[in-house]
Amino acid sequence: MDWYRLLSRFRANGWMVAIHNDYKLNGTPMTFWLLTHPSGRFVKGEGETDEIAILECQAQMKNRFEGYLAMTDAAAMQKYTLILPVVMEGFPDAHHVFLQVMNQRFCVSPHGCDTLEDAKWLQDQLCIALVKIVGDSK
Repeated sequence: MDWYRLLSRFRANGWMVAIHNDYKLNGTPMTFWLLTHPSGRFVKGEGETDEIAILECQAQMKNRFEGYLAMTDAAAMQKYTLILPVVMEGFPDAHHVFLQVMNQRFCVSPHGCDTLEDAKWLQDQLCIALVKIVGDSK
C-alpha cells in the first residue's frame, strides 16, 4: 500500500495531521509528520521520504496503540456498506452510501454525496461508527 493511501486510512480512523514539515538536515532533504488522535494519542515519523516517515507512524501505532487494529476492524465493516451512483443534476459523479445488513438497506446519505471520493469518506466514517457500536455493546 502506498503511503498516501495509508495516510488516508489513518484519517478515516480519526487520526489527523498536526504537523508536516519538509526541511534539510546537513543538506539532506527530510520530512517530519506528527499525527494526533481525538483520544489524546499521537505518533510521529521522520525520514528522508514521506513514505519512510508515514511507515514509521504506522509502526508506532502497531507497537503503542490498538489504533492500527481498530483500522483493520473498520475495514472489515465495509462488508456492511454499499456505495451506488445516483443521478443528481449538476453532479455527474454523485453517489449514495448505504448501510446494508442481510436483505435490508438503509441510505445514510439521503441528499447524496457530490463525488465518489465524498462517498468513500462517508463510508469510512460509517465503518468507524460500526466498530464503535460493536465495541460498546461488549
